[in-house]
Amino acid sequence: MMRFKSARQCQHFVSTHGQIANLFLLHRKCLTATDHRQLRTHAISIWRETAGTIAT
Repeated sequence: MMRFKSARQCQHFVSTHGQIANLFLLHRKCLTATDHRQLRTHAISIWRETAGTIAT
C-alpha cells in the first residue's frame, strides 16, 4: 500500500484488479493443455469485448 496516495485509492485498485484477475487466473493443475488454451482464448475474447465496450 506504500505506493498509493490513500487507502481509498488502494481499495479502488484492489477491487478492480480482483475482478480482472479472476477472469484470467485458472487452476492449471486441474486442466489439460487443450482445455487451458480454450479457456484462455475465451477469457481474452471476453476481455476484448469488455474493453471495447468501455472505450466506445
